[in-house]
Amino acid sequence: MRHRFCGYWHTWSRVLRPLDGEHDQVEVNLTPINPFWEGSWEQSKEIHIRVHCTQPGSCGIDTDRLPFAIRRLLIEKLGIRTVRRLLTEDFLSQIDFARYERFSNGGAPLRLIKYDTNDIK
Repeated sequence: MRHRFCGYWHTWSRVLRPLDGEHDQVEVNLTPINPFWEGSWEQSKEIHIRVHCTQPGSCGIDTDRLPFAIRRLLIEKLGIRTVRRLLTEDFLSQIDFARYERFSNGGAPLRLIKYDTNDIK
């Protein structure tokens, strides 16, 4: 499992699909841009997905291990069930990228971009 610290926004995310030359990177936000404002954590609770083409390492750190202090902060702010979901669930297979393009404004909540089972024939 890959995690990324963005040095520009000072946020942590889980990499769902790395940038590979063919595809953009897909991440789920773990921490908000302004973690000191309680309301900012709502976006993380929503399971906020971001697609971008920022080169790994260009303004941050990629790591296989989420720092313990960050994990503890996530549990404090989001609860253990949400944290387990953020760190382990297969979100990538749930994303309808056409919907993502429609709803994205710096990312989008998973509930808006999930495949609609009514669309599957």
